[in-house]
Order: sequence, then structure tokens, then C-alpha cells
Amino acid sequence: MATGSVRLAQALARECLVDEYRLFTYPVVLGRGGRLFDGAAVGLELVEATPLTGGVALLRYRTRNG
Repeated sequence: MATGSVRLAQALARECLVDEYRLFTYPVVLGRGGRLFDGAAVGLELVEATPLTGGVALLRYRTRNG
């Protein structure tokens, strides 16, 4: 599992090597940052949504090829 590297995640996704994404969402607005999917059409199915403290949520998505 890779964490924190958008470029690595994009490279793995391009080769269809990702079967699941685990994303932490934070209630903060930032004006910059890399896009994980960068406009590409990605088929994802939400498998789990776990609320954590401070408004943070853990979202688990499975890819359609996974």
C-alpha cells in the first residue's frame, strides 16, 4: 500500500495495479495540491465510510478492475 504519493498512485492506476483506495478526507479547504485522478474517468465503488474525530472520514473505495 502506498500512502502520500500522488504520482506513485497515478502510475499504479495507469497500469491497473490498484484494487482499492483508502482516502482520509479532512474538513479543510486548500488552494493547492495534486489531483489524485487528474480528470481521468475512474470507476470506483464505495465500500466503507468511517467517521473519525474532528470531522475526518476514512473512505474506502474498490476499483471496478479489483
